[in-house]
Amino acid sequence: MKKYFDAFLCLANWGTHRFMLRIPLRLLNTEIVDQYCASESAAAYVKGDYLILEFVSETDDYDDEEGDGWLSSLIPLRADLIRGDFRCLYLAWLLSAQRRELDAAEVEPSLPPNLGHLNAPLKSFADFLRIDSDLIEVAAEGSVAENRENECQKEMTSWISELPDTVKNEFLLHLVNGQEPHLGSELLQRFKQSLSAKDKNTSRTAGELLQRAETFAGKRKRRQAEHK
Repeated sequence: MKKYFDAFLCLANWGTHRFMLRIPLRLLNTEIVDQYCASESAAAYVKGDYLILEFVSETDDYDDEEGDGWLSSLIPLRADLIRGDFRCLYLAWLLSAQRRELDAAEVEPSLPPNLGHLNAPLKSFADFLRIDSDLIEVAAEGSVAENRENECQKEMTSWISELPDTVKNEFLLHLVNGQEPHLGSELLQRFKQSLSAKDKNTSRTAGELLQRAETFAGKRKRRQAEHK
């Protein structure tokens, strides 16, 4: 990972699931990542010009599962992160809360939009790391829906128009020379960072989310029993 690879996956039959991603530092803000990844289950560290993300799930249950297909289902998350989709980071924070690696009073980090509408790679991510579906359901209650994207387009147009000419000229020069394959993603990252200061937190704590998830799970099980 330090020198050659952008992704790594390990699935051990004694219950360890480990997934790692490597992303260029200029494409992912470390201050944002540190909000979500600061535990044994979700960690981030800098190696040279790269940021390495590590997600780990442990269980005492013997698991004879094969690892075929897992990496291909998870690798799209790297491109999503580069585009500024931090839902997988928030899910990793939920994993840390679920495993009681966070203080119960710790306030949740910025809640990304569309947490209630997970795509296939995010569903695979949650399954691979064994994140409680009831916990995800409860956490998603405070996440804005897809129509927020339309507002973002308007905000992006306004943000680009206010950029200094020197910055615009620098990006255009790199575009013409074809020197930066991730130029659009880098610009999008800057825009996402400008929005992060405006995002309002729901101020829920890890302990509150776990308690709500437990209550939600109880109600769900009662409904299922009544239906049966």
